[in-house]
Amino acid sequence: MTDSMKEELRKAPFVAVMLDETTDISNVAQMSYVLRYVTDDGIKERFFKYEDVTEDKRAEAIATRLLEFLRESGCIAKVVAQCYDGAAIMASGLNGVQAKVKETIPQNKGFDMQFCLARVDQLQRQIEQEKGNFDSVYDETPALVSPPRGRGAQGDVHAWYRELHCSVIDSLLTQISNRFSDHKKLEFLALLDPQQFGHYCNYFPTAALNSLMESYGGYFDQPRLHTELAVMYGMSDILGKSPADIHQFLLKKGLSESMKQVSTLSCIILTIPVSTASVERSFSALKRIKSYSRAVVD
Repeated sequence: MTDSMKEELRKAPFVAVMLDETTDISNVAQMSYVLRYVTDDGIKERFFKYEDVTEDKRAEAIATRLLEFLRESGCIAKVVAQCYDGAAIMASGLNGVQAKVKETIPQNKGFDMQFCLARVDQLQRQIEQEKGNFDSVYDETPALVSPPRGRGAQGDVHAWYRELHCSVIDSLLTQISNRFSDHKKLEFLALLDPQQFGHYCNYFPTAALNSLMESYGGYFDQPRLHTELAVMYGMSDILGKSPADIHQFLLKKGLSESMKQVSTLSCIILTIPVSTASVERSFSALKRIKSYSRAVVD
């Protein structure tokens, strides 16, 4: 960790941790640590280190390593979000890692949230409807693929495949529910949805504010935040601005203190990661380094 990165972390009000695992060309399981935070210059996603996790990939061990890293970095009290990829090793212990980390950092949570949640619900309904389409799928499949070779299913083949069909759909529905179970807690992101500011002038988003207080209430004075948001929604200079633009606007205009609650809200929203793309890029760099080192040795 460089001195400049340490200084950025020290000044950052909030931090999100992004974690992923890959097996390199040496057959070593490497864990990549990336932290996301907001500075006066904007959003930063910094790669901090790799760690060999070949010997112990259990959720408890991964969570212990992560918490130790956060303590060493001096930012464990600032963590407000965690983001993991669904890689093979991480997938099996994903919920366990999140749960273990939340025991120590309860305020963290791993743009149109209402739209996204509605699409998830729509997807679940469509998948559920596929249960009733088994007969058509069963009839069409032979025209698309060859009959299976080797030992055939015993007994009623039609019934056997129907049961398999339903099992696959049930598994999909369960995985979708698990993956998006916490997303409803992110309803507060709508508070800074620039497309809704005009509407919010007349109809304040109380449900979104309550969602924020439920997840991050310790960081806010609710009455003051309500007042600041109501004022902001009516400001023509802010109308249509994204959370990043709002954050920069408050800094440049010297309003970060007078509208401190909104500034804090924008920082939290900007800190929450949307993907592990930065972690994936670190793996690409690792692969290039390993390949180069191996070529030099050879």
